[in-house]
Amino acid sequence: MKKLICLVPALLGLTAINVAAISLSFIEKAEAITASDWQGTWNCNLDGRSIQINFWLHYNQVIGQVGDDAWALKQRSFDPSSDPATARTDHVLPLSDNNNEKWFLMMHTWDQRYASGFTRWQGSVYGLQCSRQ
Repeated sequence: MKKLICLVPALLGLTAINVAAISLSFIEKAEAITASDWQGTWNCNLDGRSIQINFWLHYNQVIGQVGDDAWALKQRSFDPSSDPATARTDHVLPLSDNNNEKWFLMMHTWDQRYASGFTRWQGSVYGLQCSRQ
C-alpha cells in the first residue's frame, strides 16, 4: 500500500517540485491580501437582507459605510475571545459598528472578489456574504 501511495503522484505526472510550486502559488496568493484589497463597493447578503458596504482606507485602516445610512464600520484588532480561531489573520477583516457590535469578514483567498463572515447584534450571530461590485 505504501508503494502505491508513493506511485500516485508519479502516475499523475506530479513531482515534488510541481507540488511545491502549486503550494507556494496558493500561499503567495493568500499572503497578498492587504488593507487596500478591501476598498470598493461590496454587495452583501446579511442574513437574507441585501445591503451594500462601501470600504475605503483612512490612515491604512479600513473603514466603511453600510448603505445610505450613517452606519459606519471601522477596522478593529483581531479578538481571539470572540473571533473565529485562525492562525492566519492576514485575510480577515474584523470590524465594529457605531454601537460597538462586532462584524467579521474573511476574504476568499482563491478569488478576492468574495468575502463571507458574520455580525453579532444584541448577542445573536447573523451570516454575511459579500461580493465586490
